[in-house]
Amino acid sequence: MRRHAAWLIALGSLPWLVSACRAEPLNLTLLQEYAIKLQESEGERLCGIAHGKDGEIGCYQFKPGTARQIGFDDPSWKMWLPENQRAIASEIIRQCAARRWRYPLMAIAVCYNQGLRAPVGKGHDGFAYGQEVAMRYYAELMARAKRDVLPRR
Repeated sequence: MRRHAAWLIALGSLPWLVSACRAEPLNLTLLQEYAIKLQESEGERLCGIAHGKDGEIGCYQFKPGTARQIGFDDPSWKMWLPENQRAIASEIIRQCAARRWRYPLMAIAVCYNQGLRAPVGKGHDGFAYGQEVAMRYYAELMARAKRDVLPRR
């Protein structure tokens, strides 16, 4: 009985933790803007003009071939527009989410990083990337829950 009381006290003192740990559906916008974008741009402020060593474009570091694969047929220069970068990244994430229903957060991150047909699992190259994105996603969820629950001073 005493052990249960200690757990209740601990949880009562950390209401933001309980709020953050609720089973909620995966927020793809949060994943895109606060996890993948930060992971890909490494927090750079002028990421819209970033160009990766393998030909990746902008804040979300997608390849032009991947953009064409999801149906973006506009000229290449239009991929540099911020609203198009966001829309392309969103569509890539949406298609990854539609294909990866098991362990979705890491699987979507690996799919985004390695392409729509990439294998997912511990033995594949993207596993560390998936873990990094998942940590960023959950850190942002915790920060939001903490802001929403704790009183402001």
